[in-house]
Amino acid sequence: MMKSPIWTLVLGLVLLSSAAYSQSSPYRCKLLMADLNRDDASTIGEFTVSSSKQGHVRKAFRFPTTDLQINSAVFLKGELGAKADAVPTKMYLILAIGRKEYSRIESEMKDGDVRTNAMTKGDLNGMRKFEVSTTFLGRPEPVILTLECRN
Repeated sequence: MMKSPIWTLVLGLVLLSSAAYSQSSPYRCKLLMADLNRDDASTIGEFTVSSSKQGHVRKAFRFPTTDLQINSAVFLKGELGAKADAVPTKMYLILAIGRKEYSRIESEMKDGDVRTNAMTKGDLNGMRKFEVSTTFLGRPEPVILTLECRN
């Protein structure tokens, strides 16, 4: 059976618009906490990151029932050597639990201040969900913290 040129064109346009959507639509990020001793998961906070420009977004949330801060950061970067206004191609997620709120997690955190941290990196082309997790053992019941960003 031969495909008609119109259906090939329609399919091509759908695929192109889907790729353009994932590249230009914002990522919704959630900080989730799951208790290992119970089947209990909750959202600690949420924020949005634009995927159309390079940059750094940081949000800190108070760790429930403690005096600690959960610092989350999302970096959008272009290819090495790309201009600053180039469309980003990579996303980095950083999660750190510490005694204070950091304005630049990657450059400010010190060993004595940070209880746990984690980082992940992914390519924006075609990926719609990114996540990084860390386990916090500094409470009677251990918890898993996950920073999840999706568009």
